[in-house]
Amino acid sequence: MPASSSRPSPKTALNIAQAFRSPAIRLRTCQTFWERDSPLWRSDGRYTERLPEWFSPSHGSPEHGTEQPGGRERPAVPCSLMTAIVTSIEIDRPADVAFAYVINPATMPEWQQGVVRGRLDTAETRVGSHCTTTRKIGGRESDVTTEITEYDPPRRWADRGIEGPIRAMVKVLVEPVANGSRSRVTIDLDFTEHGIGKVLVPLVVRSQAAREMPGNMTRLRERIEATA
Repeated sequence: MPASSSRPSPKTALNIAQAFRSPAIRLRTCQTFWERDSPLWRSDGRYTERLPEWFSPSHGSPEHGTEQPGGRERPAVPCSLMTAIVTSIEIDRPADVAFAYVINPATMPEWQQGVVRGRLDTAETRVGSHCTTTRKIGGRESDVTTEITEYDPPRRWADRGIEGPIRAMVKVLVEPVANGSRSRVTIDLDFTEHGIGKVLVPLVVRSQAAREMPGNMTRLRERIEATA
């Protein structure tokens, strides 16, 4: 039976409710959801695409949740529409140099926080190619597979996650400036949520990504400008 049909223990529900109120323990709660004994994993080892009934946003407002018989309160789930995270930076290198570096999975560990390894899973870069990056999250390494959805060198590139509860959608735009001697790189980052990702993206993932992107972009510029 899928795990989504089970109800958490009172202790688990209490921990979740506390996590929604305390940002300091949200990250640890996020990591807990990835444990294989979490009620959000199915018995066959895959995560459930459907949130359990007790996670429904209709059961409570983001601030207070809904009090149940016996004085217990269901955990509340923030539910709001979010816009993409868009960051841009000018780089003292031509567009073709910047483009080749920023879309290369092998160079992503040099400038993206949390990325340990990256590789292109096909012989050449094209629409439909798959990339695999290994990210370190909470002390653990996890592989993330994405599919290239746009490839128009040296101007546009995009990919999207194809598995897991949290799937990033990345768009890269490289524009020449200063008569082509410099370039402007703009990265548009958004997420699609599946299963528990519907909770984790607004609570943890989106805000963490927004904090990381300025540093990522600064490192990106430093690395590209350090090339010959």
